[in-house]
Amino acid sequence: MIALHRSTQTFQSSMQISNCEILSKSTATVLETLELSQKKMEAAIEGFKDMQISMDGLVNAYNNQLTILGYVIETVGCSARTQDKILDTVENISEKLDNNAIGTLRS
Repeated sequence: MIALHRSTQTFQSSMQISNCEILSKSTATVLETLELSQKKMEAAIEGFKDMQISMDGLVNAYNNQLTILGYVIETVGCSARTQDKILDTVENISEKLDNNAIGTLRS
């Protein structure tokens, strides 16, 4: 009889605990609660999937920007080398003209 009384008290206590609240509800209420929880979980999972797609898009956009930046850096480098070549050519022409002018003056 004491064991039965303790079991009854344990069962009643478990029905009062918030995590074991489900034991005190009807089957329909329990199913409704579980379905609601399942829908919330599915919504959370969809949210995480959307965030993953969004993150993938951000990573792709970042990689595209890096590629474009690489092309810009390469173009600027080519432009600088071209400017150096033009400057060298102008200096050579200037030296030749100066040398020709000096040679003409001496003659």
